[in-house]
This record gives sequence, C-alpha cells and structure tokens, in this order.
Amino acid sequence: MLKNYGGRVPKFSRSIAYGNTQQLILRSHDTPKTVVIPSLPLPVELRLIIIKYLCPTGGHTIEDRKNLQRLALASREWLEVCQLLLFKILKVPGGSVCQLVELFLRSRHLASHVEKCTIIGRGQTVDGQPCVVPNMVEILDIVALIKLMDNLKSIALTECWLEMSQCHAEHWIIDQQAFSVGQYPVPRMLLYNVLVGDLAFQPMMSLSKTLTLADVSVCSSSVDLQAFSSDEYALTPAHFANLDHFELHPMTEGYRPGTAPAERQRIRHRGLEQISSLLSNCHDHLTSFTASFNLFDCAHVSKIFAFLRLKGGRITQLNLDFTPTANHFWGFRSLEIGPENETTVGIFPAGQWPTSLKLDSYCPAVRHLTIHIINPNADSMSDPIYFTFLWRYSLYLLSSAPPTLASLTYNIHESLAPHWNRAGVDDELVPSAKHVFSRVSWKKFEEVITRISGLQSLVFKLVDRRPPVFKDDLPSLYAPREGGVMKPSDLQTFVTQKLRSSSLRKLLRFES
Repeated sequence: MLKNYGGRVPKFSRSIAYGNTQQLILRSHDTPKTVVIPSLPLPVELRLIIIKYLCPTGGHTIEDRKNLQRLALASREWLEVCQLLLFKILKVPGGSVCQLVELFLRSRHLASHVEKCTIIGRGQTVDGQPCVVPNMVEILDIVALIKLMDNLKSIALTECWLEMSQCHAEHWIIDQQAFSVGQYPVPRMLLYNVLVGDLAFQPMMSLSKTLTLADVSVCSSSVDLQAFSSDEYALTPAHFANLDHFELHPMTEGYRPGTAPAERQRIRHRGLEQISSLLSNCHDHLTSFTASFNLFDCAHVSKIFAFLRLKGGRITQLNLDFTPTANHFWGFRSLEIGPENETTVGIFPAGQWPTSLKLDSYCPAVRHLTIHIINPNADSMSDPIYFTFLWRYSLYLLSSAPPTLASLTYNIHESLAPHWNRAGVDDELVPSAKHVFSRVSWKKFEEVITRISGLQSLVFKLVDRRPPVFKDDLPSLYAPREGGVMKPSDLQTFVTQKLRSSSLRKLLRFES
C-alpha cells in the first residue's frame, strides 16, 4: 500500500491493494494512467520494462522524473530500480557539490549509478531576462566527486569557474598521481563552458591533466595564457594518451540574455591558437575533431590546419564551423558580380585563399564532414557577402575531399538575413533567404560534389545558432526573425530545382 507522506500527493489519485497486487494510478497532463503493480518480488528487468511504460524518456523530462520520484515510494524494490534512472543523469548547482559528495560518501551505491553529471551556475533574473550567475567551484571538490562515481562517462561544468586554493596544492598533486596510475576510473569526457567574464584557463587544463582525460571539449569565451609561463601548460603525450576526440569552440560575443553591456564588451574571441599549440604533443589516433573558428583570422586558421596535418590521419568525423566574428569585413577591397549572379569578394590577393586545407592529404580517412555556414553579424549590411564567401570556401575545401567521404552535411542558419529591419534599415533593403541563396554558384557546387566518388549522403540542415555544447541548456543566439526566414520545405524546393544531376538529387536529405 502506498503511503502519502506529507499530505496530498497530486500525481497519485489512489493506491489500492488487491491480494498480491497493488494498483497505482499516475496522472500525466491531467490524464490518469492506471498501472497494476505486483507486490511479489520481480526481476529488475521486468521492473525496468514497467518503468519504461510509465516514464518513456527514462526520467529525462520533468514529468517523468516526478513520476519516478513518486514510484520510488511504493516499496524498497521500486526505490532501488528508480534510483538507477534518477541518478543516471545529474544536474547539480555549483554550490551543492560538497553536499553531493557527502551524500555519495553515505550512499556509495547511488554514486555508482551516475553516468553523466552536469554542474551548473545559479539561475536568476536580471532586468526581466533569465541568466546564470557563475559559481566558484573548488577543483578538489570536483575531483572528490569524480572519485566516487565509478561509472561516470561525462562531466560537464557550465557557468562554473574553477579555482584551486594554495593550501590544497599538496592534495591535488596526490590526486594527479592517483588518476595517472589508474587508481580511480577516469570519465571519458570533460565539457567546460564559461559564457561571461574572464576565464582562468589554468584550472581547467589542470583538471584535464589531473584526470588524464580521454575526451576533452573546450568551450570558452575568453582564454589568455600570456600571463602565465608556457612551461606550466606543457602537455606531454601521457596527459592525452587515450585522446580520440577534441573540440574547440570560441563563444560568440554577448549572446547571453541579461548580460550587462560592460560585461559583454569583455567577452573576447581568443585562445584558439594557444589551445591548439597545447595539444601539439597528443597522440596520432584522433578519430573525431570539431573546431569553430574565424576563417578570416589567418593566424588561428593556420594553427588548426597545421594540427590536422600532423594529427588528422585517422580522423573519420570532421566538423568545421566557419563562423566569423563581427566586423571582420571592414577590410574587404572590392565587390564584383560574376556569372550566374555569383558574388566575388576581394579580401585576399587574387587567387589566394586564407590557408590551404587539403582534406585528401590532411584527413585521408574522413567519412563524415559537417560544415557550418551561419551569419554571425545580424546588423551588418554584408550578410549576403558573408554567406557567399563561406559557401565558396567550402567548395574550395571539398575540391580536395578524399574518396572515403561518404556523408556531407551543410548546417545553414534558418534566417540568412535576421533583423536588418530592426536596425533602422529600410525594409526594401532586406533580402530574402532565397535571394541570398541565389547568389551562389550551384553549377560549381554540382561540379565539385560529383567528383566525390564515395559520397552516399548530402544533407542540408536548417539550424538556429546555439553553442556547440549544452544545446539543451542555452538559449539560441538568434531566434528566427521576420524577413529572410527560410523553411525546410522552401529549402528543399529551391535546392532540388537548382541541382540538375539526378544522381545528386537521390543523395539529398533535408533536416531542421
């Protein structure tokens, strides 16, 4: 018989015992769902099947988590199996890490259920807009938490600033040694994301070195290593002995709602060059690589391409985001309209591209390639120029695609001309997305794509602009705007009309 602790339980209308069975009535969205649960012991597998019926997402939604919490009150048997799902994916406020460590010390079986743990900042409202206030989190608290979670695969820190007290340095060195010799299990992934303010890069890299991580995703808004000694960050191959996936994601400036203007000005796009140089000694078995970078910053691009030239021989999945930063087009020299309404931008000396990336020689094993072409500067009158140039450069890369390439995906912003009309510009100057798409050479696109002999899938995907990680937790940079918004059906019709090759049309897929 279910007991009603603390008064009325709204999700349970009633619980009635019938011999060796128990009738449990759950309510989901005001619709009752009646389930008869046997009181006799059941194997864990059968209980999991029942839970899957009651909670289809396995506790990933708020509704399912509430049902799991209430089902756990039915009996000790159901408590144990519900805990498997309730603790599988955890989201913990940064200020509660110590309390979670204390809980896991008292109940070690709960810690063994955790596979993914996200530590987040404190949510609050500023000027009517939701935002997150970063929490300072001690590195040793994170390490202590990881030690207890035997099956942890991924730990993510968002809006949390890592710090390490000098008085704890001795314990930190001991932890480094313990992880390096395999005394504790190591998570497969660390995601570290700070969206506002200056980021102290040292603690994050220190944590990575401590854990000898196999999978590192660096997502930062401001990285400056010049204030520190380079020897302090020298990474040896041992630090990333199992590295098979690496991501670089500089954040786009000032997109967090509620961020003060002065704070937004402090957000800078730096650190790509430094981070890539830190990994110059990693092993040669990378199989997946993701990078977001400003194509027009040749110094950063050359570092990324040099990294791929040395370490890209086994990469099978390549994800490139050519999102440029604002105002980089101030220096373009000329604008010409070529054949088929193709826009030509004279930024670089004639016949020269920023830096050459030869896919067939740098990444000869690549099978899946994703290219992001997204407008970053919604207030600029040069948006069509952005898109056209990035499109042309993507074709330049694809002209050297190896025959192993089987899947090609274009991620395109659903609003190619987001809100010029909001910037005080005459509505007549706002081009439609179709107009922007019409300015690229589809004949050249078709010519390049048909050369890729092993291509099996060609995908066009309309996306909103979110950071590459924590997509479920962060707002989009640009919501769909009026004027220039292209729907998936419009995109499908337009691209299908432009492509003349029937063989290419068979490869087409459209997603959103």
